Amino acid sequence: MSHKVIGNISRVLCPGYPQISGTDGIETLTVKYTVDEEGMDDLPEYGDPYANVAAKWFSRYDGMRLNSRIIAPLESGDVFEVTLTYAFPDADLPDVSASLSEDWECDTQDYDVPIARHGRYRCCWNHKLAVKSGQSIQIPGWFETAVNDVMNPADAAVYKWLKPGDKCPDGYVIIASETKPGVESFRRGITTVQWIRRCGSKRKLEKSAQLDYTIQTPKETFGKSGRWLRGGSKIRKNGKKWELTVSFLNSQDYDTDLYD
Repeated sequence: MSHKVIGNISRVLCPGYPQISGTDGIETLTVKYTVDEEGMDDLPEYGDPYANVAAKWFSRYDGMRLNSRIIAPLESGDVFEVTLTYAFPDADLPDVSASLSEDWECDTQDYDVPIARHGRYRCCWNHKLAVKSGQSIQIPGWFETAVNDVMNPADAAVYKWLKPGDKCPDGYVIIASETKPGVESFRRGITTVQWIRRCGSKRKLEKSAQLDYTIQTPKETFGKSGRWLRGGSKIRKNGKKWELTVSFLNSQDYDTDLYD
């Protein structure tokens, strides 16, 4: 039978598909597409999960993974008929779990942050308070609430914030010590998630790399909140497949003017 293709098809689901066949517990799902040259670069790889594009009922098979495919050119030569077969990894079929085309890894590196950058920072944590001699030695109410060492002119004429190692100026007396003596930093972690994607199509990985240095949330976040900045991709040939490696850096926020 001849096939007539009109316009830009990229990938068109053939009538009558997807199809489910087999017996209870040993089912396979078959999908058939008409695909042009451009769409061939975006075909799923072995081990990729089924992505339902048909009736909602077929969503129950999203756990299936691709374990075979047939590609046949049509008469035009630049259009293909592609048949994809999916099965559950634990079905009585060839094990596709070992053919998964991607890996994820999470790594958190500890680092020290100056205490003044803490979200609940108070100046009294690591500052003493001195007052001019002859003035009231009563600790002012703002001592435990001030978030920096800036005072209004009236207070600045009477009080001074001092770091623990500072010498008290002549004519002043210390009336309050720091509330967190010796603490000048706190620990935080920088979390990166690394994605390794293996694919038979170098062009597909090159298209993915076009998203480098933009705000992109990885498919696997390992429970981390916040936003993610995708780094630079490395693409190399590994055996018969191409391999992309890229890291995503976690942060509570990123400047969307720079990275969106």
